[in-house]
Amino acid sequence: MLKIQDLKKVYKKNVALQGVSFSVESKSAIGLIGDNGAGKTTLIKCISGLVAPTSGSIYFNDVNLIKNPKYIHNTVGVLLEGARNLYNFLTVDYNLNYFSYLNQLSSKETSDRKAYLLKLFDAEKYKDQPVNELSRGTQQKIALMVTLMKNPQLLILDEPTLGLDLIATMRMTDLLRQIIQEEQKTVIIISHDMTLVSSLCDRIVYLKNGKVDFDEQINSIVNENIYEVKIKADNSMEEQIQNFDFPFRREDGIYVLEVHDMERMMKNKLLKENIISIEKQVNDLAHYIRMRSL
Repeated sequence: MLKIQDLKKVYKKNVALQGVSFSVESKSAIGLIGDNGAGKTTLIKCISGLVAPTSGSIYFNDVNLIKNPKYIHNTVGVLLEGARNLYNFLTVDYNLNYFSYLNQLSSKETSDRKAYLLKLFDAEKYKDQPVNELSRGTQQKIALMVTLMKNPQLLILDEPTLGLDLIATMRMTDLLRQIIQEEQKTVIIISHDMTLVSSLCDRIVYLKNGKVDFDEQINSIVNENIYEVKIKADNSMEEQIQNFDFPFRREDGIYVLEVHDMERMMKNKLLKENIISIEKQVNDLAHYIRMRSL
């Protein structure tokens, strides 16, 4: 299990993380979501040992990662955004061998792992080609292979489908699903692609201004009935609406509420009497996050 407790990171002129706490069960996958500047990159840098937090703790398999950087090196794999963990002028085979050397794999471990990944990724035909001669989608596959060479227990994927076309995105999603299922890894996916996140993850953790804004099971989100309720707007009505935890916005003289408990709302006589319309929504993950983050 990965357990993050009250993690804070303060730079000279910026507070990047303000007491982040959450856990990830072993062999499960979560989506780490949030707008640009929410603290996602700082958080994964802290987990992977690239940045030291100001305070707080990070444990993986009951090992303190902040105090044991060697354990991070042996157990944590990070796929950087845009395949930045590759040497583009070197061949695919050289990249795999080089990163195996850095991770202190034996010759047999390197040979066995490389053969397995080349077959899994259908990449044998690219083995002797320089990375910079490959398509963007293939480069991303090779970057993932490099990350997986040391067979990490904790896998952090930063925008694994960024810049890929539809077909390449579908292929990458299928590959990631197969890896998660077959290799039983603990996975954190940072992505703006909610289709990818909902396909691969069990939970989402949403960061906002360096804090965990909400932490939800994906199944409970997509299976929940959500209604868009429009209500006449006036000052007394807003006070009533704020007593509920429903996301809402004001537009053109009306309040638009995203209601997940109609029975509860209808018990409020004032709101009920001022309803203009009720419409059931298609509740996908992207819609839920958009409304929660208003």
